This record gives sequence, C-alpha cells and structure tokens, in this order.
Amino acid sequence: MLQGKCFTLDNLPIWVFKKVIETKERHHLIRLPSRIGLKVSDKRLEDCWRSIMSDFIKEYGVSDSYKRYKNEMCIALDMWYRAHAEGQKHLSAIAQLHQLQAMQALSLEGDSFEDTLASVSKGMGFRVDPMQVTVKEFYSYSKILTQDVG
Repeated sequence: MLQGKCFTLDNLPIWVFKKVIETKERHHLIRLPSRIGLKVSDKRLEDCWRSIMSDFIKEYGVSDSYKRYKNEMCIALDMWYRAHAEGQKHLSAIAQLHQLQAMQALSLEGDSFEDTLASVSKGMGFRVDPMQVTVKEFYSYSKILTQDVG
C-alpha cells in the first residue's frame, strides 16, 4: 500500500509536480526516504497520479488554453473520421488545420515555470523554494498576487 509513501496534492512539492508532468516518470511521486528500496507497480503510481490530478482539477480547474486544445482536437478527430468514412478527402486538410490550431493553443500557454517562479518569489518578497513549497502553497501565492494586481 502506498498510503503515506506517496505525495498528495497537499504535500507535493511544486518541483516534483513539474518533473512528473515533463518526464511522465511517476516514481517521483514516492516520498523520500520511502523511495529507497521500495518496489511499486506502475498501476499504483498511476493511481496516485490520477488522484493528485483529480484533486488539482477540482481545486484549480482547467486552463482556457487546454480547453481550446481539447475542442480543436475533437473537431480535428471528427473531420478525420468524416474524411475517411464519407470519402471526402478535403476534410483531411481541414482536420490538419484544426490539429495545428490545437497545438498552437498549448504553445500560447505563457511564461516558463522558472519565469513564473521568479515572479511569485518577487511578488511575495521571499525566495520560493520549489523543493519545499507545495503545489497548494504555490497556487495560493499566485492567487494572492493576481488579486493584488486586479
């Protein structure tokens, strides 16, 4: 059982969160020193990650750029299907355009993690240590700063 050995959204350092998203290596979700010598199945790690992401989405929602991405990909898949099922080859070109628009929606996401981290640190008046600050704390800091600006 991973209970207590795996991070949750409440205690997951923002750096580990970023690392798992970038590398898709779920073993980072096991808390040290528990990770040393511990054999955990990929399914259990995936369950842990799903739980974290489910909590994250409940707490913070989904970004507009991700919604645009999903919408454009759904349109593209519909066009691909219609192009092949109905034999309308011109729909393949339209599907490619929607796929390109979907990828552009993700690429317009904004600042890099390091830029965001620096902005939050500057705004809070102290260095935010990504190895110590949890995902919840980081997003709370970001929320405070955006409320101060708005």
